[in-house]
Amino acid sequence: MPKMKTHKGAAKRFKITKKGKLKHFNAGHSHLQSSKSPKRRRKLRKASLLADEHAGRVARLLLVRRVRAPQTPSQATLRELAAKEAAQQAEREAFLADRRAKAEAIRSEKRVAASAAKAAARAAEAAAPKKPEAAPAPKKEAAAKPPAAPRKEQKPGQAPA
Repeated sequence: MPKMKTHKGAAKRFKITKKGKLKHFNAGHSHLQSSKSPKRRRKLRKASLLADEHAGRVARLLLVRRVRAPQTPSQATLRELAAKEAAQQAEREAFLADRRAKAEAIRSEKRVAASAAKAAARAAEAAAPKKPEAAPAPKKEAAAKPPAAPRKEQKPGQAPA
């Protein structure tokens, strides 16, 4: 059987970290950088880790038997996260309930103030002596317009006067 050889192109482009992850340099940093922002250029300058979806294929090219998979959180950690999330949710619910109660109190105060103002206006209206209503003023007749002058008929091809 022939020797297993590493893929030299992949070996030049990828390195294996001490923790067993694959490191690579970003594309897009060799030219045409004037259109890229300084922040983007700084980020492209640094190496980054290869996505887990591609790590298996590249590991086969490099003849690496085992690339370290991302660590999954333990059950205890998951329970702690769930408890924190539940506490945050309860806190959020309490905050929203308090906010709704305050808004309802403000609305009811406004309703009470509005009804009190209406009642005061009615009482003032009832207490005030009524003035006799004046007869409406007679309407002025519109001045008659003089009749419009008859239009001259225009012959075809003639400019309007």
